[in-house]
Amino acid sequence: MVEVDDGTASSGGEGTREAVVGEAALLLHAVATRARPPAMIHPFMRVATPATGVHFPFALLRLTGGGDVVELHVIGIDNGQTIPSQYAFCISDPDTHATFAANRNPALVWDDAPEGTESFVVLCWDRTVPTVGDDVNREGREVPSDLPRTDFFHWVLVDIPGDAVDLDEGEFSQDVTPRGKDAADGPRDTRQGLNDYTGWFAGDADMEGLYFGYDGPCPPWNDSLVHEYVFAVYALDIERCPVSGDFTGSDVREAIELHVLAEASVLGRYTLNPRLIDEA
Repeated sequence: MVEVDDGTASSGGEGTREAVVGEAALLLHAVATRARPPAMIHPFMRVATPATGVHFPFALLRLTGGGDVVELHVIGIDNGQTIPSQYAFCISDPDTHATFAANRNPALVWDDAPEGTESFVVLCWDRTVPTVGDDVNREGREVPSDLPRTDFFHWVLVDIPGDAVDLDEGEFSQDVTPRGKDAADGPRDTRQGLNDYTGWFAGDADMEGLYFGYDGPCPPWNDSLVHEYVFAVYALDIERCPVSGDFTGSDVREAIELHVLAEASVLGRYTLNPRLIDEA
């Protein structure tokens, strides 16, 4: 049974910053107009000005199963409401459509894990990514709302100790890192899987790399749908998640299927489409 509180709803100085902005601007046209295969349509935008951190109320979602209850709080994200910009990969820009954002992971807090919990897994995915990229980031067009959609993983984290009760804001990501945060070993002896920016940037001479850990929302700036992001925590009956190598979110989903004692999730919404920003 599910019970849902478902609200309706850089250190290089100016020279370095200018160089980064210039390089990113050169990438914008190539990346925004390049076709992508199905299930891997996701935008890349340019420029970077970290957003200021703001405290927001937490969201709560509770899932019960067999009498066990887990409560998940995502600090700064009300369930069903807009994700604050400091947790995004990109923010809207009136001149360039989008710019880099602070890209900090939000803080997660959970409690009431069931007896027998040996570890936790955290996943975050966009469940609203277009499977056809013909209109993605094209001037004068909008991605139709009736396109089939697919999942795009933004955070894959396993082997969180069974006595853990939280993850700190910015602990796993504090900015946009070109070529990815190449660190499979995370804080507190966790392991970080590959998020789907790895596939998105494949073949890009300037951005290709292994994107471990958290990288936040950056939906197409002309999508007619507000994108929906699921933050989920899973309590497992095993100490180590049975995945190895450069594993993905899909790998983790399959591996933990028979080991989940309880789970909880929070839904956040995000858009770069100026027409929809007030609706997010």
